[in-house]
Amino acid sequence: MKKLLLAVALAVARPGRADVAATPVSRVIPLDVWTFRTPDGSVHVENAKAPGTSHVHLMEAGVIGDPYFRFNEREYEWIAKETWVYETQ
Repeated sequence: MKKLLLAVALAVARPGRADVAATPVSRVIPLDVWTFRTPDGSVHVENAKAPGTSHVHLMEAGVIGDPYFRFNEREYEWIAKETWVYETQ
């Protein structure tokens, strides 16, 4: 009985065909050519760089000022609530 259970366990656990070699797939994603926008297109930033944050991209594009200056944090709460889309070629 133990031999039967072992044979069944090995048959189930055996991976697919061993003669088929896995072909590694690689794709280089550029980190410096991104667009950053809202889904409706009301805010659109070209040349955003990854990694980064929505606040940094908007500040570098001149859309907003320094979020840490005075009461800007409250004024820019909409940024955290907005859905953002990042796209690259």
